[in-house]
Amino acid sequence: MNTATLKSHALWSALHAYAVPLWPSAPRWPGIAVAVVLALAASWMAGGLGEPLARNPVLVAMMLGLLLGNVLHCPEVLRPGLDYTKRILLRLAVVLVGFRITTALLIDLGPLPILIAAAELVLVLLVLRWLARRIFGLDGPLALLIAAGSAICGAAAILAVAAVVRAKEQYAGVAIALITLSGTLALLVYPVAFMAGWLPGLEDERWYGVFVGASIYELAQVYGASFAVSEGALNAATLVKLSKVLMLLPLVLLLGFVQRRRDAAAQVPPAPWPWFIAGFVVVVLINSSVTLHPQLRQLILELDQFLFMMVMVALGLTTSLTALAKGGLGWRLLG
Repeated sequence: MNTATLKSHALWSALHAYAVPLWPSAPRWPGIAVAVVLALAASWMAGGLGEPLARNPVLVAMMLGLLLGNVLHCPEVLRPGLDYTKRILLRLAVVLVGFRITTALLIDLGPLPILIAAAELVLVLLVLRWLARRIFGLDGPLALLIAAGSAICGAAAILAVAAVVRAKEQYAGVAIALITLSGTLALLVYPVAFMAGWLPGLEDERWYGVFVGASIYELAQVYGASFAVSEGALNAATLVKLSKVLMLLPLVLLLGFVQRRRDAAAQVPPAPWPWFIAGFVVVVLINSSVTLHPQLRQLILELDQFLFMMVMVALGLTTSLTALAKGGLGWRLLG
């Protein structure tokens, strides 16, 4: 067998190894179907609950999954599909986030929002992780997930980091619950505090927008808290927030590199490289060079949000609140 044939055989073997787990087998369909139905239900519920939940159906999906999973308990027949949703569909959702970003947007942002986002990433990630481990005594992976969600973009960052460092699903559930609930609280409090003059040094709407984009986690929450004040605040908040979303790429790549070195040192099978991040970069480049029809782009963004809602439902259905209660007071205080 010549060299070209060997290379071709290796390529097809690699493609087969990745394609087989990507396509959902028959045992996975029941869990996927339940995730779809409950995500649709959560979307409908969010629309009827009014503000601020109408702006954050992802949080409603998480709450619905937690409620049903702990009251009715998750049947074993659903777990293969729910696991598929949390692993494969999550990565697809992260890739589709790239349709929110273009290289032109990066140029238009200028250095200030990116510098703010980068500085906050380093500061919050290091300080919060140190507090979580040294002061509150949390496990390293849980501390990292909470810090990553706070420093970057909430649930999406938590799920992406959890996939790379192979954190426990229970930890991802705790971190997402803390991040989404505290972010929703900020969505309610920030506009009131600004209007009442309780935010010294942030009397200017633009700097209020910078503050909102830098400190609130989810993009939907940022939109609600800034648009409640003015469109100028919304523009500033969006620029800073998108800069923070971009920080997810270098962080995940760095964590993936560190995780593989740790796996090699411990002589365990290495975690796969986060190839979905490469997909994210490709989508950004495509979005920068091809002008999509506005309706098609909107459809893709709605699909992306729906995939994240499915992931939240699956995570909620498989997260035991009883097990979370055993974690003690530390993570609650940290939240």
